[in-house]
Amino acid sequence: MVRIALIDECEHAEEIGQALANAGYDVAHATTGDACEGGGQVVVRVTVERSRSGIAKLTPSSAFAVDESKRVEADARLREEQNLEAIGRLAGGIAHDFNNVLSVIAICADEVLESTDASEATRACLRDIRDAVDRGSSVTRDLLAFSRRDMQHPQLVDFNAVVTSSREALERLVGDAIRIETTLAAEELTVRVDAAQWSSVLANLARNARAAMPDGGSLKIRARGVALDPAERGRAEPKGEYVELEVTDTGFGMTHDVQAHIFEPFFTTQGLGRATGLGLSIVYGVVAQSGGWIEVASEVGVGTTFRIYVPSAAEESGADSHSRPTLPESREVSVLVVEDEEPMLRVAVRALSRSGYRVSQAGSAEEALAKIAEIGAVDVLVTDIVLPGLDGRRLAEMLTERDPDLAVLYTSGYTDDEVVRRGVSRAELFFLQKPYSTKVLVERVGDVLAATKTRRALSR
Repeated sequence: MVRIALIDECEHAEEIGQALANAGYDVAHATTGDACEGGGQVVVRVTVERSRSGIAKLTPSSAFAVDESKRVEADARLREEQNLEAIGRLAGGIAHDFNNVLSVIAICADEVLESTDASEATRACLRDIRDAVDRGSSVTRDLLAFSRRDMQHPQLVDFNAVVTSSREALERLVGDAIRIETTLAAEELTVRVDAAQWSSVLANLARNARAAMPDGGSLKIRARGVALDPAERGRAEPKGEYVELEVTDTGFGMTHDVQAHIFEPFFTTQGLGRATGLGLSIVYGVVAQSGGWIEVASEVGVGTTFRIYVPSAAEESGADSHSRPTLPESREVSVLVVEDEEPMLRVAVRALSRSGYRVSQAGSAEEALAKIAEIGAVDVLVTDIVLPGLDGRRLAEMLTERDPDLAVLYTSGYTDDEVVRRGVSRAELFFLQKPYSTKVLVERVGDVLAATKTRRALSR
């Protein structure tokens, strides 16, 4: 129900208040001072001025129009974020299921390609299939990036260096007709982000600018450090130091209606078949996953500016460095594969068995626990994270409690599990993104086995 604070300044205020109440409004008579105290209400001042009809005027109080405007703006932003979050959940679920399908296709194609019986014509067809899988995988990665379910590998980096290293690629991307100007901060802009994903952010913003400037123009990129209180912008992020990335083009600009949809996946103004509509969705997902947000200013016929803010990590000491284990792998080991998708389970077991591992399988965490009780300990656990019933992370925790030397490799099309995400980002856990190939699966099992042997040797 809409609340109305009615400021009485004429003899008809009581009658007007009753009429508004009869119409279904929540009316409270107030003085100017009383109305000043609260937000979330429409403030109406009833004055003694009269119109030609003789009816007293109801004048919205200008002192509180700003307050109501901020509330409406905040509500609109919340609805937009909730809408994008719902679309993101749907996109993430689709990507997860599609990644399972792609994994089966990729591994089966690899198996036939590795055989000596396939003719050259068959091999050519299989290579086309693998190329199609790679393209499909690229689309699912874009969906996961938008839905914020893509697995990040953040490190401490200087954002100036991210912009500098991307410039040459951006110049090739936009072409000679568009002039790129970069302005970097004199000081180091330390942030904790996935540098590869942020190169993708810049590339997608550049593509968007190129589409808005078919006859050429200017693309300005500026990076700087700023001190902000996001609450002043109606946001919940903490007050502090941020890095601002500003990308401005001199293109067509956008109407307010277009701006309301630009971060939705598959939304595009470029016409059917000319763009995927995922570029700005990816930007939105990567920025949000990095703890930041985006502000957009655009004017038709003038151009568009994207301002992106991410928390500064200047106070964090040292850069992360994690070396990859190099101990030789041993194939005379036992592996338990846990996967609820039967086709995926079959091809993973087949790939590892052909590589010399002794492989057992289970379709759920509960079945895996029963299998361990039957065969005893194994050397490596390869488990999907998203399982019916008990999930893969809890299964791994239960088994490593019994056997601390157990090597664990998580797999998934995506994961909402923050413990796994944090562990992967700190290089404390091993994760294999679906879809994967036979070669990558075997290599990753060898990596996790070698890392576990290293940890065991160091603890003695």
